[in-house]
Amino acid sequence: MPNLKAKFRLEDGVARVDALEGGLFGGHVALSGEARLFQGSLENLLKAPVLDVKVQGRRLDLGTLLASPELAGQFSFEGWAKGPADALTGSLKLPPDTTLEILGQTWRIRGFEVMARPRELVLRSTRLEREVGGAVVLEGRLSLDKGQAMAWSVHVIGFPLANLPGVQSAPALEGKVDAKLEIKGSPAAPQVSGVVDLTRGVLDGRALGDAHLTLAPRPGGGTRVSGRLFDRFDLQAEVALARAGPHMTAQLAFQDLLVHELAPEVAERVGFNARVSGQVDIALLPGRPLALDARLDQLRMVSRPRNDLLGGGSPLEVRNDGPVVARVRGDRIELAPTRLETTGGVLELSGRLEGERLDQVVVRGQLDLALLAPALQPHVQRSEGNITLALRATGALNRPEVQGSVTVALPVEIRLPTLDLPVRVPQGRVTMGRRDIELHKLVVEVGDSHLLLQGRAAFDDKYQVTRYGIGADGTLDAKILPLLAPKAITEAEGQLKLRGRIGGTPTEPDFDAKVETKGVSLRMRDLGRLIRVESAELSVNPREARIDKLRATIDDQGVITIGGAGAEPGRLVFQQLFPEPVVKYARLPVRGERLAYRSPGVFALDDIGFDLELEGDLRQQLTLRGDVRVVTGRFSQDVAIRDLAISSRLRGEAYGRQAPNPLLDDMRLDLRVRTIGDTFLIQNNVAPEIYAVVDLHVGGTAGDPRLDGAILPTDGRFKVPGTGTRGYFDLVPVANSIVFVGTKTLGENTPELNLEAESLVTDSDGNEHNVRMRIRGPVSQAEITFSTTDTGLNQNETLLLLLSGRSSTSSVRFGTSSPNLGRNLDTGFQMAGNVTRDLVDNLLQPYISDTLSLLTGDKLQLRPTIGPDGVEVRVFGRAGRYLRLQLNYLQGFQGQRQARGEGRVWLADFVSFRTFAEYLVLPQQGITETNRSLNMEVFVEWPVRFDLP
Repeated sequence: MPNLKAKFRLEDGVARVDALEGGLFGGHVALSGEARLFQGSLENLLKAPVLDVKVQGRRLDLGTLLASPELAGQFSFEGWAKGPADALTGSLKLPPDTTLEILGQTWRIRGFEVMARPRELVLRSTRLEREVGGAVVLEGRLSLDKGQAMAWSVHVIGFPLANLPGVQSAPALEGKVDAKLEIKGSPAAPQVSGVVDLTRGVLDGRALGDAHLTLAPRPGGGTRVSGRLFDRFDLQAEVALARAGPHMTAQLAFQDLLVHELAPEVAERVGFNARVSGQVDIALLPGRPLALDARLDQLRMVSRPRNDLLGGGSPLEVRNDGPVVARVRGDRIELAPTRLETTGGVLELSGRLEGERLDQVVVRGQLDLALLAPALQPHVQRSEGNITLALRATGALNRPEVQGSVTVALPVEIRLPTLDLPVRVPQGRVTMGRRDIELHKLVVEVGDSHLLLQGRAAFDDKYQVTRYGIGADGTLDAKILPLLAPKAITEAEGQLKLRGRIGGTPTEPDFDAKVETKGVSLRMRDLGRLIRVESAELSVNPREARIDKLRATIDDQGVITIGGAGAEPGRLVFQQLFPEPVVKYARLPVRGERLAYRSPGVFALDDIGFDLELEGDLRQQLTLRGDVRVVTGRFSQDVAIRDLAISSRLRGEAYGRQAPNPLLDDMRLDLRVRTIGDTFLIQNNVAPEIYAVVDLHVGGTAGDPRLDGAILPTDGRFKVPGTGTRGYFDLVPVANSIVFVGTKTLGENTPELNLEAESLVTDSDGNEHNVRMRIRGPVSQAEITFSTTDTGLNQNETLLLLLSGRSSTSSVRFGTSSPNLGRNLDTGFQMAGNVTRDLVDNLLQPYISDTLSLLTGDKLQLRPTIGPDGVEVRVFGRAGRYLRLQLNYLQGFQGQRQARGEGRVWLADFVSFRTFAEYLVLPQQGITETNRSLNMEVFVEWPVRFDLP
């Protein structure tokens, strides 16, 4: 509440105020003066009191005074008033350079004074200046009579266009406005005359040019506006303030207007430059909705030259054939029948939009899809082709009812950002009814795919599909398979033939499809191997999928088949298909022939075949059963021998456990793994070449397999490391087995080894010893023992013979008075020679022996070695299992020489021929001893097995 202090008195009919002051509107107000109320006595009251008043205000807040947030600042004033209340004269002044905030802008007010005269208010010339440029000069008068006649002069000088009220939030607008206006008439019916000039107009960095408008009184009231805007538009308008409300009519005409210069961003987005001529009529009348009539007499659109979306060749063009007329009446928009000539043909458009409803919107004629390419971005990279439209739309804008047809006139091609292959539609037609859509011989091609689609789909008023029935027939390009299953397939080539039908409802689909393949190549992501499907038939329906006549190769080796002549096809039974397929039962009989599987450095199966069946409920447990046949194979990983015992771990190598997969880990196994004859080869550091017969039963589960059966070595040789050329042993016929027992732990208690081998060793005195090696016990605890069968040497003596070439009864080779010393020295040199030769052999083998073996297809091996007793060269040769040769030559540093040759020929199953010859020169105390020998043997080995309870 204001706090005012007053001092006044009443004398002789005059009320005198000596002082009335206090805080008001954030400032201070002081008033003094007098008012004559009556003459003599109260009976003579004056009709109009006679005033003589002075008032002052200091630092009043303008926003508080007028209760407006758009106004701010403090001001002071001085004023006086004299005369009868109904014919006052007076004045109100503001101090020079008063500064106020008006609509967020700072104004400096110079020379503000309002004079009150009897029946009239007069504003003397007042100048309002903005600190950042621009000024407005106001002066005029307003009659206080009933008609309220007025005469105002408004002069706008260099006012920035961007600071006009209402345009601060608009796009960047530059330029200046100058105006000289005379306003006459009355506040209820003003009449404006004068000129408005806009110079150097710029919008968003684009020069608009100048504008000049002329305002003149309109007969009958109001104002007529005419002029030219930005050298592009001609404006004619009439504005009046009627008692019922504002009245405005305007016409904006343009000729050869380049739309892309005014709105380059829009032109870039739609991909076209446009030139138009015509006019727009606008009417705003009291009690009526906004009326707008637009008429284009010229419309020409040409595709932009650098637009890659529209492809190469001639530019696309759209032009009108006859005027384009559109009318707006409130929320009703109507397009009169319009005819457009495009590069693809003639297109006719018409229709109405009332609020949110379409009324008889018609599209008819030819449409070049390249015209739609910019509007389809970023979902479509490129579109080409021509379609014929005959469509009519009615109903709600967000759910229109579209009826008619779309026919492919020229082949359609679309490129999608998510698909490397183009999508082509060379022919077909689509018809639409109120509640259905139908495909008529619609051909779709993706890459080399070619599909013919026909059918119908029905939908409800919410455009949800209720029932459908569509048939597809044609071929599919296998290149789309990596796009459909990128996690499983990395590349694919070939074609698939498809014939199928899908129908039913979204909740209960019914379909029947058949896919045939010929010459399809796939590379699976997990396998990394090339699979060539020579032929296959896949039949799928909502209940199951069948795989038949499948014939495929892996890395161009072997054949895998499922089904075919006389064979049962594979079968998958679905628990559900949507939203994701779930298989509840599977039965896949698979046959393989001439396949290969290798694990580098461990084993190689060069020719295997199998008849397998995978069956079971995928929700519970699978079973894999069948027969695996190994025609040729090889195990090549080395083993470790310590203290004459074989380690079950292979030279310290560790194998990580795969991530758990309950379905596969719990899969039951019922497999027979066998070789066709003794074609399985073991070849590592202790077995230069051993052939074996394999016959095993694999049971248990994939996570915990159990093996029953035996591996029967039939032919070959053992090598004892560190024993030089004397460490090669030939298997004893029909005396070897590696037995697996399913109830024992694999790798610990099974398999049980029972191996015997013999070697004919000649000692340093030229005596021959038949050395037998035996390996007995579980694989984790197997022991190796040595003995001779003809000379009665025990294990230690036999090992001495193998390591040094001497037995405990050999004669002394060096001249010394002590037989024991001579024997020990000679034995030590022999042992050192063998160990050194093995060391050198291990160093040179990767460079000489392995290289020669690689160049000759593993048919020849050359192993040169050197030790303290001499230089040794060994040559190994083989031709499969049919022929094996070994040549050894040792040249000693003390004149001793040894040459040995051995050959073995396979004649037939269980029959072989063996020959070996040896030449030995031993100088001893001035006498050179020479030994020669030649042996030939024929072996007949017939296995006899007894099944014991």
